[in-house]
Amino acid sequence: MIDRVFKNEGSTLVVGILRIATVLLLWSRYAWEVHPMKHRDEPEWLALSGVFYVVTLLMGVGLWTRVSAPLTAATTLAMYFGFGIELGYDDWAHHHTYTLMTLTVFVAMTPCGRSLSVDRWLALRRGTAKPERADLWPLRLLAWQCSMIYFWGAYQKTSVAYLGGDRLEQIFGFLYFGSDFPESAWLHPLFVVSAVGSVLLEYALAVLPWFKRTRVPILVLGCLFHAVIYWSFPVATFSMTMVAMYLAYFPPDDIETVVRKLRS
Repeated sequence: MIDRVFKNEGSTLVVGILRIATVLLLWSRYAWEVHPMKHRDEPEWLALSGVFYVVTLLMGVGLWTRVSAPLTAATTLAMYFGFGIELGYDDWAHHHTYTLMTLTVFVAMTPCGRSLSVDRWLALRRGTAKPERADLWPLRLLAWQCSMIYFWGAYQKTSVAYLGGDRLEQIFGFLYFGSDFPESAWLHPLFVVSAVGSVLLEYALAVLPWFKRTRVPILVLGCLFHAVIYWSFPVATFSMTMVAMYLAYFPPDDIETVVRKLRS
């Protein structure tokens, strides 16, 4: 039973893609904030800066990934729990940084250096390259994490205040209108429809990607949903992190087939 649930053997190309995407997201979110120029007189931040740049660069190019990927994951754990929660750096203790941290941890648990990496190139030159196949069971956990984010996000919004449109109206007023909120007969009904629609979609995104027939249509809707969120709200890397997680729902060999078709 456990084997049936977690076994996920297939091409390691998908975790190679996720490895590169993860590092790009980490640099997009953190690279400037940990830059030495910003923390010249703070030893702990300078140490973090040095570690962050080295391990993420090595993970990104796929060099010594058996060490660099776990060290990158450990660094994101330290940034979220140590700097974000314990030291009170609130910008790093948000749901989007937690999501990016979990993506990094699960990718680091895979043989992510076996494809699209310097490790692979060096192994081929030495004649010691392993087949680009493995049991990618951590992707099952990553997909489960993605579903839980959607489910509990929808559950938290399942309230009169949100489904009635008031909460969305308040957020848009804060971000766009201030105290000069426009008077319009259609604006509040639009917020109600948007609120109800977003909650229903999040519940659907928690369940339907697990089924082959509904996987592609619902994930396409998810991509559009996150594009709207990114365009409308200051969500930083959250939207792209969630879209990157979508790869975990697909059988690894399906990803390789699609990439092969694109190459040809």
